[in-house]
Amino acid sequence: MITAGWAAAIWTSQHLQTGPVVQHCALFVHLASLVVGFGAVITVDWFGAQWLLRQRSLGDVLNVISGAHGLIWVGLAGLVLSGSFLDPDVEATWTRVKLVIVLVVGLNGLHAHTLRHALEGADTIGPSVLRRAAAAALISQAGWWTAALIGYGSTA
Repeated sequence: MITAGWAAAIWTSQHLQTGPVVQHCALFVHLASLVVGFGAVITVDWFGAQWLLRQRSLGDVLNVISGAHGLIWVGLAGLVLSGSFLDPDVEATWTRVKLVIVLVVGLNGLHAHTLRHALEGADTIGPSVLRRAAAAALISQAGWWTAALIGYGSTA
C-alpha cells in the first residue's frame, strides 16, 4: 500500500494542471503535514532515545507511540498528497532523491509498526530488538530531516 500510494502520487503529480492558488494552498497543507508528522516522529524518537538511555520505561514509550502513531501517518499522507499538487520536477536529481527518501520513510514506518508489536509482546528485550529499534529511529530521523532539507532547498 505504501509503494502504491507513493507511485500514484508521483503519477498524479505529472498529470495535474494546477494554478498558483492551488499550489499556494497545497504548500500550506504540505507545511502543516510536515509539522504534524515530523513533530510526532521527533516526539516518538525522543522518548525512544530516553528509553534506550534507561531514563523512561518501555510502557511510557509505547504509550507515546500509541498516541502519535496516527499523527505520523496523517502527516506523511498529507505530505505525499499535497506534494502531488506542488508541480514537482521529477526529472530533477534532488526531487528524485527526495521521492526515494519519502518511500524509505514510509517503508521504515511499516517496519517500526511491526517492531512496536514485538515490543508490546516481549517479556525481555534482546539486543537484536534494540538494534532494530535504534536502526528504525536513525532511518526515520535521517529520512525526515533530509527530505525536509531538500524541500526547503527547492523553495529557497
